[in-house]
Amino acid sequence: MKAVINQRLFTETSIDSGALSMLGMVVHRFDQPGEYQGTVLRDGQVVAKLVLTVDECSTATQVNIDLAALNAREVSEFSVSVAGYAVFHVSRGVGGYSVVLRRSEDCDSHEFDSRELNAEDSFAATLLRPGIYRVTETYSGYRGEIVVAYPDPAALRCPLDPISIGFDCNGFVPDWVEVQPTQGIVYRIEERARIQINLVEPIDR
Repeated sequence: MKAVINQRLFTETSIDSGALSMLGMVVHRFDQPGEYQGTVLRDGQVVAKLVLTVDECSTATQVNIDLAALNAREVSEFSVSVAGYAVFHVSRGVGGYSVVLRRSEDCDSHEFDSRELNAEDSFAATLLRPGIYRVTETYSGYRGEIVVAYPDPAALRCPLDPISIGFDCNGFVPDWVEVQPTQGIVYRIEERARIQINLVEPIDR
């Protein structure tokens, strides 16, 4: 059985933590038990609703929520343990997804907004197109750089460990990394952030 490869992934040269596509995901930890109401947006327009229950009795330490798969005609329900993680990702389509969660008993609360990551959130990105990429944190203006090397067949024989990058009030640490295509990049957020990654110079042979 042949694997079906989405060719769009190889032409995607921009990734945004606040407008998720198949090449990016965000992770948030829930420390307080309770029910959270979620609104899923695509390009700023509401496309789905969800309810996430953080349950002290649950044994699920992680819940994966595919924003592109949620049904617009019904509220999708999920659960996770206290101190568990919600992983928001996109399985198909052109992207542009974000998600906002508030506590059910307090409509004015602001538990999580993927367009504005905060301390202990994470953003993971995967780049496929070889080239030089500019990384920008949109609130502070801090910048970094990623070089996606031309594929090394020997390096790609085995799965590569992801590269970890911190972001705090002093910017990206480190602010320059080199990776292989498909090698994951994980941003550990310690300060308010929205991270955008854009190709500025392709590497071709």
